Amino acid sequence: MYSTVDNIKESFKLAWNHKLLWIVAVLAVGGMNFGGSSGLGGDKDENSDKNKNEIRQDVRFNYIDDTQPVKINEKVLGAATNALNSGSVGTMVGEEIYPIDSGGLISAVPGIIALVFIFSLLVIFNAVISLLISSWARGAFYPNVLKAHKQENYNFKSLGDAGKKYWKRYIKFILYIFLKRFLSFLPFVGIGIVSGVAAFFVPDFVFIPLLLMIPVFVWFFAYNIALGFVEEFSLRILVSDDIDTKSCYKKGWEYLKTRPGKSIKLALAWILAIGLLFAVFFGVAGTITYLIYQLIQKQALVFVGLLLGFLIFVVFMAVFVVATPLIVTAGAFAWTRLYLFTRETLEPPADVAKEVLDSMYRTEATNV
Repeated sequence: MYSTVDNIKESFKLAWNHKLLWIVAVLAVGGMNFGGSSGLGGDKDENSDKNKNEIRQDVRFNYIDDTQPVKINEKVLGAATNALNSGSVGTMVGEEIYPIDSGGLISAVPGIIALVFIFSLLVIFNAVISLLISSWARGAFYPNVLKAHKQENYNFKSLGDAGKKYWKRYIKFILYIFLKRFLSFLPFVGIGIVSGVAAFFVPDFVFIPLLLMIPVFVWFFAYNIALGFVEEFSLRILVSDDIDTKSCYKKGWEYLKTRPGKSIKLALAWILAIGLLFAVFFGVAGTITYLIYQLIQKQALVFVGLLLGFLIFVVFMAVFVVATPLIVTAGAFAWTRLYLFTRETLEPPADVAKEVLDSMYRTEATNV
C-alpha cells in the first residue's frame, strides 16, 4: 500500500545508501549557481574643489575653461552657446556647467555594441554548455536511480554509459518542456498588447483586459505546477519506454491524470519536509552563532570564540555540501517510487494482468 510519508522516509534511506548517485545528482537538476552584486559609492564634498579637479583629470571631459568652470548664474548662455558651436554637450555638477565632447560619446558606441555582443555570446555559450551537461547528467542519473530502486548493480561505468546513451533523448525533452513553459507566457503578452491598444483608443475600458490577468495568472500558476509533475513522470518514461519526445510528454500527462492527488500530496509533503530540515539547520546555526558572539564579547575568550566559530563554520559547510546531493537524490527516489506505483496501475505486470483476466473469465463462466 502506497503512503506519501513512507515514500519520503524510504527515499531518504535509499539516497543515503546510494551515494554514488550523488556525483551526478546536482548536475542532473542544473547544478548550483551562486550570484551576487556589489556596488561602490562615496560621499559628496560640497565645499571642496579637489573632487572636481579629480573628476576633470580622471574622466578627461573637454571643458570650456579647464581652470575656471563656468558659473551658471554668470555665464550660462555663453557656455551653452560655446558648447553648441563646438559640437559638445553640457553636463552640470552642483551649480557649475561643464560641456563635454559629444564626439567622444558617439565614438564609444561601437565599443559598447561590441561588449554587448561578446556578453551575449558568453551567455549563449554558457546556456549551451549547461544544457549539454544537464542532459548528460540526467541520462546518467535517472536510469541508475531506477536500477538502484530495483536493487540492481551499477558503477561509474554504467553512469557514463547511461549518460552517453540517453543524453540526446533528454536534451530534446528539456527543450520541449522549455518551449511549453515559454508558450505559457504568451497570454500575458496578448493581454498586454490588447491593454496598450485599449489605452490608446478607448482608455475608459482599459480595465477590462487587465481584469483578465487574474484568471490567466491562476491558469499559468496551475499549468506550470502540473507541467512540473508531468516532467517528473516523463523523465522516467524516457528510460522505461522507447518512444519519441511528444509521446513521452503525452504519457506523462496520463500518469498525472491517474494520480493527481498523490502527486500534489508528495509535492506538499516534500516542501514541508525540506522546510523542516532547513529550519532545524538554520535554527541550530543561529543558536551556535549567538553563543559564539557571547564568548567573543568576553575579552578573555575571544580566541576561543573565533576558533570555535571557524570550526563550526567548516562543519556546517560540510553538512550543506552533503545535504544538497542527498536531498536531490532523495527527491528523485520519491518521484520514482510514485512513478512505479502509478505504472503498476496503468500498465500492470504480465503475471498480474493474466491473473486479472483469468479471474474475469472464471467470473463469466460462473455466471453462465
